[in-house]
Amino acid sequence: MAPNRMNPKSGVLPDNEFIIGVFPESEKIFQDAASGSIAQRQGLNDALEYLREGDILVVWRLDRLGRSLRNLIDLMNKLHERKVGFKSLADSIDTSTATGQFSFHVTGAFAELERNLIRERTMAVGDICKRLGIARRTFYRYVEQHKKDQPANAYASP
Repeated sequence: MAPNRMNPKSGVLPDNEFIIGVFPESEKIFQDAASGSIAQRQGLNDALEYLREGDILVVWRLDRLGRSLRNLIDLMNKLHERKVGFKSLADSIDTSTATGQFSFHVTGAFAELERNLIRERTMAVGDICKRLGIARRTFYRYVEQHKKDQPANAYASP
């Protein structure tokens, strides 16, 4: 996350040296080691505290920012109230435009859908393992071994 008071084209990419080389005008770069699915993250909290009117919060990807669409919308509303801009580089979102605001909501909805599908799959595997009385690792080991034992066309349609 990089608030920038000088140039709205600055941002945060996975490699800090790249950021400093390409966007030397970024005043400060904040990093979070925690997942976007965790509500309280020190790097995000520090960035939000640092931001002032006219700043732009730039993130690499929208799905790294919030744990749910509701959380993302709340965050965007807070930024808007403080007159702070927002950009997501990988998602090409810039909330200073009507199209950017729309893109934010659509991309946020897809990010939440993806997290929910992952959670559902994880819970389904947990339920299966519980019914069978086995550990998840045992289940996944069996699945991997089963894949290796099957010929390449075993799952092809008749």
